[in-house]
Amino acid sequence: MNLQACLTLLGDMTVRGTVLGFVIGVGLLLCRKRSAAFRCGWLTIGMLGLIALPFAWCLPRVEVAFLPTLGQAAPELASASLEATGPAFPFGTAIIAIWFAGIVVLAATQSIGMWQLQRWRDRSERLQSGYWNGLVEDVSHALGYRGQVHLYACPGMHSPAAAGIFRPCVFLPEEASQWDLDRLRVVLLHEIGHLKRRDLWTQWLSQTACALYWFHPMVWMLHRRLHQTREFACDHTVLSTGTEPSHYAQHLLALARNLSQRPAGPRLAMANGLFLAMAADTTRQCALERRVRAILSFQSSARWSAVLMALWSVVGLSTALATATVTPVREAAAPIAIPSPIRHEQIAPEAMDGPAIPPAEIHWRLTADPFPGN
Repeated sequence: MNLQACLTLLGDMTVRGTVLGFVIGVGLLLCRKRSAAFRCGWLTIGMLGLIALPFAWCLPRVEVAFLPTLGQAAPELASASLEATGPAFPFGTAIIAIWFAGIVVLAATQSIGMWQLQRWRDRSERLQSGYWNGLVEDVSHALGYRGQVHLYACPGMHSPAAAGIFRPCVFLPEEASQWDLDRLRVVLLHEIGHLKRRDLWTQWLSQTACALYWFHPMVWMLHRRLHQTREFACDHTVLSTGTEPSHYAQHLLALARNLSQRPAGPRLAMANGLFLAMAADTTRQCALERRVRAILSFQSSARWSAVLMALWSVVGLSTALATATVTPVREAAAPIAIPSPIRHEQIAPEAMDGPAIPPAEIHWRLTADPFPGN
């Protein structure tokens, strides 16, 4: 892929990503009264659409006449020339280099986070006594989660967190052994609820979209909104098991009070813990207030959420596909007039320069040896 194709792809991603982000925001506004799980699913579909946009050049294009020509859609990327364009585009070369550098930096951050996660596993104490195993089995049964969960007591961590995509685990603070059974059950319901909802995978997808569109502020806003909505959805998962909303809110406030009196603990790059541990100090109280209000006003609506989510998923995927394939109609190039071949019979003898050559001499000239000296 040459430089011009890369610039075309970057411009195409920027324009179509902006359109798709606007559609995601409008859809989020329309379903603001739906459950947090519903809104979280809509945002996840939007992130999938953003990730798929760079690969949309291989899809057939649908030309629409009334669209303005905001940029070429680059369906010719598959047949782009592999030759270098030379130093004619120094500014374009810098843009592409900066874009790829940002992707490499964010991808390296995720890789370092996975390596650091393994280090925290190694230095943490594995909680595998009968008491802890029985508590995990009870919580997993209440949530309907069939996977295996390992508990770790991590030194220096003051907030519970779920981590690991392929090897899921739950990190607990060292003082978790002093908590009462009710608080432990609530905390494990929340963290294992993240594992049941596959929130670690959606977090990875969201971070991948941010790596591709690191220059786009709208994508970072959607990433932030997805992180917040994911915590609301996990709170609803805990409440759907029959946990009393007032008790759950009390434990949440107690954990927030404990966090406010502690220094910032290690952040898991590939984990989703309590939102309070991952938020800045300026937004922590606002997020806590919204979560408590959502917990106290919880109403189960699972009967219609599945059907509406399926219909909304079809709408979201269709919108993402339309955003990726719709392109303005191109102006047809003017046909090049190719002159018809002139036959010998169409040339009049008087139009030929010089005297007429007899047919016998023409035959002799054609059959003569071109190298008579040999």
